[in-house]
Amino acid sequence: MNQFIDSLKKRQAQLEKEQADLQRTINEAHARLNAVTGALNGVHALLHLEGVVPDNGAAPGSMVVQPSGALTLNGRAPQLYDVVISALQDRKPHTTLEIVEVAQKQGVKFEGKDPMKTVSMTLLGISRGKKYKHHGNGSYQQIAD
Repeated sequence: MNQFIDSLKKRQAQLEKEQADLQRTINEAHARLNAVTGALNGVHALLHLEGVVPDNGAAPGSMVVQPSGALTLNGRAPQLYDVVISALQDRKPHTTLEIVEVAQKQGVKFEGKDPMKTVSMTLLGISRGKKYKHHGNGSYQQIAD
């Protein structure tokens, strides 16, 4: 009986070691996945700031850029980002409320989210780039091409 218990304890130690190795591998893979996802999100944000949007219906790696700056994605309803960029193209300062109204008129779907907060966060995001400026009075403006 002692021999059986010893073999079970030996097997337990082997399995615990294998489990620890697998957990370490999973943690490393998860960390790498997070790093790659963060980098990919950064690339997408930079592409948006440059006015380039991946076209999901096209071949991998192809991009669609409209010369006017207005972006379309396979004829789908306009996305908030596209409407905001389009609204700011006249280089005049616009308030968040003005852009919310434009977005609603153009059919942007807020899907139960607060339109003011959603547009505000989008505006804050694009104003981090060099092309757009956030004025202290709450208005936003395109300042460069």
